[in-house]
Amino acid sequence: LFQKSTPCNTRLLEPFYGATLGVWNDSEFVKMVAILDMYFVRFPDHQLSGARIGTGESRYKECTALKSLLDFSEQIGKSIAEIGEWLWISVLHDEFKVITKPGQELDNPFSYTPYL
Repeated sequence: LFQKSTPCNTRLLEPFYGATLGVWNDSEFVKMVAILDMYFVRFPDHQLSGARIGTGESRYKECTALKSLLDFSEQIGKSIAEIGEWLWISVLHDEFKVITKPGQELDNPFSYTPYL
């Protein structure tokens, strides 16, 4: 099922991947992808929402700590507040408090926060 990477098949893919290397550095492209993703998050039953498979990368792109926290919360079936009670290392706990500061837009599923 998985093939070992060889110089031959790597060279065959270089033109394709080489053409897309800088696309995530283009701020206008990233904005358009984020707009599409926001729309499909808001309207998941839209007939074209399957296109989100190509836009999902833009959500939480620069939010590694937050994304990890949300994924972990989902995996263990606990709320983010419950996870905070188990952070005994002061540096992690301090960072947790910054990320989950009350009054932010993290609880709003239609917020701009995941795209900042």
